[in-house]
Amino acid sequence: MLIEHIEKLLNGEITAYKIAKDLEINPNIIQRYITGDRKIENMTLKTAEKLYKYYIDTQKES
Repeated sequence: MLIEHIEKLLNGEITAYKIAKDLEINPNIIQRYITGDRKIENMTLKTAEKLYKYYIDTQKES
C-alpha cells in the first residue's frame, strides 16, 4: 500500500522538481525513482515517509 501510493505520486502530475523542493529532497533522486534507475522498495524509510505524507496531503487538497 505504501509503495503504491508513492508510485501514484511519482507518476502523477506533480513534477519531480516540485516534490523535491517541497520536501527538501535532491531532485535527481526523485527523478531516478520516476525513471526506475532506483527502486522504490530500496528507498530510505525517511524518504518513503516524506513522500507518503506528501501524497496524502495532495489528496486532501484535491
